[in-house]
Amino acid sequence: MRPLGGPGEPRLSAASPAGDAGRDAAAEAVARLVAGVRAGRDDACRAFFDRYYRAARAAAYREVRNAADADDAAQITMVRAVQRLPRLVSEAQLHAWVTTTARRAAADARRADIRKRQHAMRAARHTNALEPTLNDPVGEAPELGTLEPREREALLLRTRTGGSMAHVSEAMGVSRNAVGGLVRRGLMKLRAKHGTGQSNSKERSL
Repeated sequence: MRPLGGPGEPRLSAASPAGDAGRDAAAEAVARLVAGVRAGRDDACRAFFDRYYRAARAAAYREVRNAADADDAAQITMVRAVQRLPRLVSEAQLHAWVTTTARRAAADARRADIRKRQHAMRAARHTNALEPTLNDPVGEAPELGTLEPREREALLLRTRTGGSMAHVSEAMGVSRNAVGGLVRRGLMKLRAKHGTGQSNSKERSL
């Protein structure tokens, strides 16, 4: 007897019907889960969280080596899944999306934290450099002594150190809009005191 699949005979598939059925069922389960999460269904979102949160946290922790930051990144990943989970079709794709998103969220948060600390350090240096002037403004610019202390501080930080609105905001502990208001009010008072023509010259000197 010749072996099956010999020359001139069709080869038999190695895949079994049971294996095909199992893969089809797994793909359908993934599709249902993805569709439910994309639709914002509570049961699907809970199932997604229970199934993938630990994988997201582990991926984030490998990126930043900080438990609290890893938790934050994992939670961000869960939120992003509800907001914009792609139409994935397999367990491998879904797991890869979760871990990649968690690593990126952790890395982005780490970079943002570094930038925040750098800005705070620059703002602190600006404030320390201006300490003598802020405490005794009359010695260098007598007209600044007529302003409110916060107006004077905002003007000095904004104009004499070249600090950006963001840096001044951090240094003073107020919003950017509040900094803008303090600067505008200070300049308006200088105009009222010295006249329009002189105030323009004074603004350039500040």
